Parts: sequence; C-alpha cells; structure tokens
Amino acid sequence: MSDYDRWKTRSDRDDPAALNHREPDERDEFSVVQVFADGSHDWVREHVSAHEAACAAYHYTHNVAVKLGIGLVQRVMIVDGGDNCCFLWKAGEGVVFPPERS
Repeated sequence: MSDYDRWKTRSDRDDPAALNHREPDERDEFSVVQVFADGSHDWVREHVSAHEAACAAYHYTHNVAVKLGIGLVQRVMIVDGGDNCCFLWKAGEGVVFPPERS
C-alpha cells in the first residue's frame, strides 16, 4: 500500500494534525466577573468562548446604570482558564487593561 492509499483510508479523527487542529487548553476558555462596591463579586459567565466573554463584558460595562453613574459595579474582568486577567474595566476610568496601543 502506498503512502497515499494509507492516508486515504486513515480516520482523520485518529490524527488531529490531519484536521489542522490543536487540542484546546485552559487559555481557550474565559470567565467574566463583576466586582461590586462592597467588595463582593459575581461570576456572570464561566468557561465560555472569547466572543461570549467579550459580549458579556460589553453588556456589563455599557448598561443604563453605568451610563448614569449609579451602578454598583466597580470592576468587570475577563480571566482565562489559567486565571490570567485578559481585560479589566473600572467604573469612572473605563478599560484599564489591556493598555491602549498608540
């Protein structure tokens, strides 16, 4: 059997490289937490995609209470599966991490 024939008959599920695929790791999942004025916090999303985490963070930083300045939320953070901060918003300051590129 030629190499080509062996490749044709092999199941791609047995070889992730055949699908140009890599195994997910802890940096591929994200969680969103909001921190309140009294220091308490609420995990509003856990183990979600980057897109879902970004949408949730946008929602919690652009709601009516925040726009009016009466919100109890003081910080909104996105952390990855390794517990590294990927995004930080602070009330009255806006996005403080990651820093804006010039």
